[in-house]
Amino acid sequence: MLIIKQAVREDSGVYVCSAINNYGKDETRLQLLIQEAPGPPLNITVTNISARTSSLTWTEPFNGNSAILRYLITYYRIDDGQENSNLNVSVDGTVTTTVIRRLQPATLYRASIRAQNGFGWSNVSNFVEFTTAEEAPSGPPEAVKGAATGPNSVKVSWKPPEHKDWNGKIRGYYVGYRPVGADNLYRYKKIDITDLNTEEEIHLTNLQRSTVYLVSVQAFNTEGVGPRSDEVEVKTLEDVPPTAPDVKVMSSTTSSVTLGWSQKATFGKAVTDYVLHSRINKDPWEETSVKTNNKQYTVTNLKCGTNYQFFFTAHNSVGKSEPSNVVHARTDGAAPLSPNYEEFVSIQQTQAILHLSKWQNGGCPILSFTVRLREKFHTRWRTVADKIPANKPNFVISHILPSTWYKVLVIARSSAGATEATYDFKTHNLTRDVIIHEEATVTRSPSSTSLITDLEILIPVIVSSFVVLVVLVVGCVLCFREQNTRNRTGGMPHRPTGKLLQDTVQLKELGSPPALDTVSSEEGTQRSSSQSQSTNHYPGGQSVYSHRPEEGHPYATPYDTLPVPPVGDSQQQPSSSSIHTINRRGLDKRVNNIYYSRQEGFSNRLAPSTSEEGLNQIKTFKPTRWLLPNEHHIFTKEAK
Repeated sequence: MLIIKQAVREDSGVYVCSAINNYGKDETRLQLLIQEAPGPPLNITVTNISARTSSLTWTEPFNGNSAILRYLITYYRIDDGQENSNLNVSVDGTVTTTVIRRLQPATLYRASIRAQNGFGWSNVSNFVEFTTAEEAPSGPPEAVKGAATGPNSVKVSWKPPEHKDWNGKIRGYYVGYRPVGADNLYRYKKIDITDLNTEEEIHLTNLQRSTVYLVSVQAFNTEGVGPRSDEVEVKTLEDVPPTAPDVKVMSSTTSSVTLGWSQKATFGKAVTDYVLHSRINKDPWEETSVKTNNKQYTVTNLKCGTNYQFFFTAHNSVGKSEPSNVVHARTDGAAPLSPNYEEFVSIQQTQAILHLSKWQNGGCPILSFTVRLREKFHTRWRTVADKIPANKPNFVISHILPSTWYKVLVIARSSAGATEATYDFKTHNLTRDVIIHEEATVTRSPSSTSLITDLEILIPVIVSSFVVLVVLVVGCVLCFREQNTRNRTGGMPHRPTGKLLQDTVQLKELGSPPALDTVSSEEGTQRSSSQSQSTNHYPGGQSVYSHRPEEGHPYATPYDTLPVPPVGDSQQQPSSSSIHTINRRGLDKRVNNIYYSRQEGFSNRLAPSTSEEGLNQIKTFKPTRWLLPNEHHIFTKEAK
């Protein structure tokens, strides 16, 4: 016995049982069928689509080893993406095609199929969608109306048929009309509906005067014409209404506008009156009956400085004319005019007075004021007062901080519009004490808190600090670059060369050196190192100069005279020199706050020596004025 648990479709087939012994072999065969519900129908196709019917075909699915008993077709209509109730059609299991009937024209449908055998229903097949063909409209237009517009014309209007009766897209209408009488045939006018023309109305012309006409309307689409609407009667006029007048603006004041118009000739019925239609901007139209023979009318009680729109219609015993042209007019007057700062704002310590009476009305009375306030460097406005009466001459802004900048915004309103004006002001300090001394008058400065809050003082301080910082940074960069240059040259300053006697200063022994390390000068006190008196600290051929003063430079000091060793052979030169030269003709170079002169044409020859008494001591040369850059002088012995 073979037992298959949880049998599935793949267990179906032919099973063989074989028995073998020493005398031979024998076997038995048996077939096993696993039966189940069928699979879903395949390859559904929609064919032969018409306005009311559609054919469906499909392929028979796996029957589950049991004959298919029937197929169930489910379909429903989709309107604007919404699914409607399902409709079902059942067919015999031996066929694989059917026709779905009673469909709606120009409608989108969705359909699916299921199969059934003795063991149950299959799953739902894939969906298919199809749209039925159009059909001529099945309903007439609605709300057909006719109105006489003259002795030879009528106006016909209507609404489309109910949407369910369109059977497609409405492409246009046929408007039929005929005089009342049994033998008269319809005349038709065609109206095509496009994206640019969707109005359901028409003017029928060339009609007979004072005649009754029957009018009906039919809708049509690409498949044909729909049924005719009910007939309506309309009678042409014995005469015509007046033509529309031609209106223009004659003049205006602050409260009135004078309009004039011209009227074309009529067929005989005189104009009995006019109706004036007026409004402000987009407000509803207001009607005023005007009875006059002057063809001129003054509209009064208008708002000052306001825009108006006007048009007329003319009336007689037959009817009224079409609207005239619309004219635009503005009454005289402008929005308020703001005063200047000096006459409008008065400042005190903790309040500001606004002289509202200084505003000019611009021709239209000022209705009210609004005052808003904020500190000058803030962004949010605070409404101090709203709807201040126009007859109030002054307005006081109180409880504000002293010594503070403010912005005040004033809005003045009239019927001609609103005017906004902004004013900046600073309140006064609370105290200003003045102390008078014998030699000068000194004003006590504000407190530290006032200095911080007063931007007039704070901003210059910040800017000055920034400038000083930039100067210091630039100076450091220049010093760094000069130090790099000196390092590249081995720490040796430039040695003066060129003509010796033309542009040099001979400094001879002037006496014993001072006992102190500092030397006073007219420009201040400078330091002169005692170690610089010996040339043993400097390599041969190096000229060293002390700080060079420059006009206007905050750190300028007089020249220090330092020993300069001879330029020639070091073995032939003494250990100290009695004559030191400072070259000022060429362009100086500054390294580590020591200036080195560069002079073209300077000789390498040494100046003559002075007396032996001055070999070891050097006096500081004190000039009567500072030498300028690129300036040279020749000093004689007598000018020492």
